[in-house]
Amino acid sequence: MDLNERALKLHADHRGKIEIALKTKISNMEELSLAYTPGVAEPCRVIAKDPDAVFKYTNRGNFVAIVTDGTAILGLGDLGPVGGYPVMEGKAALFKAFADVDAIPICLNTTDVDEIVQTIINISPTFGGINLDFDGPTVMIAGHMDEVGAMVKALAIEISGSLCAIETTKEFLQQKGYYVFTFSSDDKSKDFIVSVRKYLSDLTEIDD
Repeated sequence: MDLNERALKLHADHRGKIEIALKTKISNMEELSLAYTPGVAEPCRVIAKDPDAVFKYTNRGNFVAIVTDGTAILGLGDLGPVGGYPVMEGKAALFKAFADVDAIPICLNTTDVDEIVQTIINISPTFGGINLDFDGPTVMIAGHMDEVGAMVKALAIEISGSLCAIETTKEFLQQKGYYVFTFSSDDKSKDFIVSVRKYLSDLTEIDD
């Protein structure tokens, strides 16, 4: 088999490249009661009083969204959100393999900037970082991501694809307490991901 045939077989055999796995066992009622109801109510109450505690009691600080509209898929161009899914899974696999960061593809069925920005704002409480995969430099925004105004400005400018504007936005976001990484090509993916991991580790005080 040639490379293309082997790649198809690998993807078919595993039905993709990533999965969600448990950190704790749930094999009996006691384990279930601690991981879910009724035990889960206590970390919920703690986080409701102190939102920053979410980084201590959940995986949010080690969870990245890889967001794309499918219009700039490697060297293949516009394949749409579904056509680009294997590449986003591949990026998630790199996050896990290089830095043990959990990442998930978010493939959006829209190219409208306002819709994309609003969608990312709406999902941002789930993640410690947002990796934007659009036409232009690869960008990662990591941090608490609770300031809607900062997110709107950052994402709207980035999706426009202007590197100069991105650099200006980086300074703006850093003043707001965010950390922004930019790389212009996938050949630096490992350095990019390791940098993200270091920031997320500092954010969540994860012991490597």
